[in-house]
Amino acid sequence: MIKTPLLHPVSLFLVGLALSIGWGIRGNYGHETGAMFPGALAAVAICLLSGRPDWHPRVGYFALFGMLGWAVGGSISYMMIIGYTQSGHAETQLFGYFGLFVVGFLWAGFGGAATAIPAVMREPQLRAYFFPLATILAVWTGLYFTQDWLMNAIQVQLELDGIESPMRRQERALYWLDSDWFQVSIVLTSLLIFDLIQRRFDKVWLLFGYAACGGLAFYLIILALHYTTGTNWLSEILVQPQGRFEDRFSDDQLAVTNWPKLFLYFGSRPGLIYQGEVLALGVGVIAGISLYFLRHGKFALGSGLFVWMMVGWLIAFVILPVLGSLALPQIGGLRMTPARGDNWAGVLGALVAGFIYCWRHHLRLVVIAGVISGSLGGLAFSAAAWIEAFLVSFGNRNRFASPEQWKNWQQTTWEPTNWTSGERMPGPDFLSDLPPLTEWNAWQGQNWHSVLEQNYGFMNGLAVAIAIGVLATRVPQRKVVRSGARWMMGTALIFVLPVLTYVNLVKNLRPWSESFGGHQSMPDTMTIPWTTIELSQRMWFDIVYLVGLISFILVLCIHWRRGIAILKTGWIGRGQMLFLVLLWTMVVGNFTRALPTFTSSRIVTEGMVYLNALLASILILALPTQEMIVKGITKFRIRRLLLISLGLLIFCIAVFPATEWWTARRIYGDAYYGKRGLDFRLGPNANWKRDPLLKDQLHR
Repeated sequence: MIKTPLLHPVSLFLVGLALSIGWGIRGNYGHETGAMFPGALAAVAICLLSGRPDWHPRVGYFALFGMLGWAVGGSISYMMIIGYTQSGHAETQLFGYFGLFVVGFLWAGFGGAATAIPAVMREPQLRAYFFPLATILAVWTGLYFTQDWLMNAIQVQLELDGIESPMRRQERALYWLDSDWFQVSIVLTSLLIFDLIQRRFDKVWLLFGYAACGGLAFYLIILALHYTTGTNWLSEILVQPQGRFEDRFSDDQLAVTNWPKLFLYFGSRPGLIYQGEVLALGVGVIAGISLYFLRHGKFALGSGLFVWMMVGWLIAFVILPVLGSLALPQIGGLRMTPARGDNWAGVLGALVAGFIYCWRHHLRLVVIAGVISGSLGGLAFSAAAWIEAFLVSFGNRNRFASPEQWKNWQQTTWEPTNWTSGERMPGPDFLSDLPPLTEWNAWQGQNWHSVLEQNYGFMNGLAVAIAIGVLATRVPQRKVVRSGARWMMGTALIFVLPVLTYVNLVKNLRPWSESFGGHQSMPDTMTIPWTTIELSQRMWFDIVYLVGLISFILVLCIHWRRGIAILKTGWIGRGQMLFLVLLWTMVVGNFTRALPTFTSSRIVTEGMVYLNALLASILILALPTQEMIVKGITKFRIRRLLLISLGLLIFCIAVFPATEWWTARRIYGDAYYGKRGLDFRLGPNANWKRDPLLKDQLHR
């Protein structure tokens, strides 16, 4: 007998459908902001279908934490990994399937763990953790609007100080393997300031002492090296140009090393006594400040969780792609998608650090949910890629070339006329000799990547629903009361509705302003009625959203003061309204984004999203009822549950990627599938060997 309604097949289907819709739309918006929508939508459905009336008042928190958890994985580069699985190169394909599992684990692990937080935390815990979370949200909002300006200002100042002006983003001073290290550092700094304020600046004078001592210590260490062994060997050991292979590219042509240009500049800058004094002092000051907070930081009110995650992000990023690459130059370093970003390493460190913190602070069911969701999410990503590979095999003319032709092509090193010309590797010439399969044109011409995205989203929904379903029968029952202070719920709802939709729909301005067939959907500027004042389309968009935000806050205040009839329907009714408003705002917004260039190939995406949204709307209104209640709380041993969860992870990663690789090889052999660009992680034509980031060339 199923003890929780959330694990009923229809409930699982609805959560999967919600995340599938969101994932199909996410693909059009991309990155962290795009991943917020499916996370929030699925979390609302999970809360309403959980059979836990004590969770229903927290539906806004479920949406917020689900939104933030799934957003983290949006920073990870993965399109190239899908290309690996379709390359036809055996070693690259195996790397690709395991890589997709890792990315899927990180994405769903964060999503599942974050969604579990409002389910697991007691009321005082939730209130405590919300203070530092609100700080992070405020900093994130500030960074969203000022990040480009701030980074440009730093760049300009450094150029005035002597650093070379960049031609492309990979040459910028703060560029570090195309990662989010700068944003993470800003958030960590804000949390350290939060700790100082929380402690009322107790022993703050020691902070300056630690910083001074750390700076002095490092300065003296490098000074000693300067007068003994010299310091050039440090650069030779620690700095690795990305893309160095044989004599194809000189170090002067390569735009990226494993360190930011900022560090290298200050490391080579002449000082009063020796070269690199500023860098030595900076590293020492950071080490001293770190030691101060390690010894004296309290990190109360739950800020410790976020500090651990930020520090874990930075440590893993430095250890894995930055320093770890030094030991593996023959394969392009310890990187997943060179020359794209390596946020995967930081996310891995943040997830592991978060798990350790939660386990130590008796939030162990959060860890369980993260491991279960991550294991199934990893399987989901690699399986979705395999399903696409299987489906596009029908009528795929690449399969009809001889195995010998494909094998020879895979083993032959491609050489352009000039390695620095930016020329792209073409497909094999023998494909032009294959007969066309016109009867399969319609099948092959569909938007198969959208099919992959929606399938992956559906399976991710199943993963997080199963993980929270396990918790629904194990988290102790609580009294059904309004959860948290009004400012907490208000903050959650503001970020889930106005903010989430704004950061995504503002991206519609680009397709609206582009010219297609000589027609532009929206002019670049528009005049204020009855005046001659012109405003840009972005200003108009911001004004409309600002008025909407003010109206939204006003409605919340009226409801809290005297109540609004439509919001007095109980927590299930409010949750249903939240689900529907969020769903249809994004569905309609996504459709308007695609409308200027809509063709029949978009029906697989926008058409299926529309039909699935209708079905999800019917189910979210029909399924949740007051009678849906968990049938008792299950007694369990947390360590036994952890071992089962880890066993699931080990089984999934040991069996499925290798099986998917083996079966795909049986279908295609060495043939390239033809649905992605030519991406190779290993072998003679690996991307990092033939197509590294060069100075004065476009970033990829």
